[in-house]
Amino acid sequence: MDPEVQAIYDEIMNAPAEGPFHFVSLGHQRRKPQPKPPPPAKPPKPYGSWHPTEAQLRRAARRLPSLVRVGGLFECWEFMGRRSKSGHGTISVGPRSIGAHRVAYLLWRGFFDPNLVIRHRCDNPPCCNPAHLVPGTIQQNVDDMIERGRAAFQRPGWAPPVRLGMKRKKK
Repeated sequence: MDPEVQAIYDEIMNAPAEGPFHFVSLGHQRRKPQPKPPPPAKPPKPYGSWHPTEAQLRRAARRLPSLVRVGGLFECWEFMGRRSKSGHGTISVGPRSIGAHRVAYLLWRGFFDPNLVIRHRCDNPPCCNPAHLVPGTIQQNVDDMIERGRAAFQRPGWAPPVRLGMKRKKK
């Protein structure tokens, strides 16, 4: 190598890091990974937090009347479609199946607090008559059930469930 070129090369390679001629070989230096910012905190999901979009509600609105046998104002309007194990009517709204009585309340009365359940005044699970549907808390629903004698422990012949590994006391 030419001595002049060698002198320039040595000067560049031995230059202080803070100087104006600081060269860094990009192939040998890696950036330290920056820590990712924490994801934004999600608000807690209340009971029944999902509400259908307006388009999904319109599609359900077109289907619901054909699935409900409408009677008089004071009669139950029975849902004739698919039912859950508890006897409540269910209807598909978007990606989910929700209670037909909840859809009926949304359609005829409007949106309600997502922390509330829709209670039946008539004690008829498939009923979709908006005059029979009232929003309320879970505790109010349980109180109604006990007051009207629909709780499991109020039925004749009811016995508390036995857990595995437990023995009932002999008399």
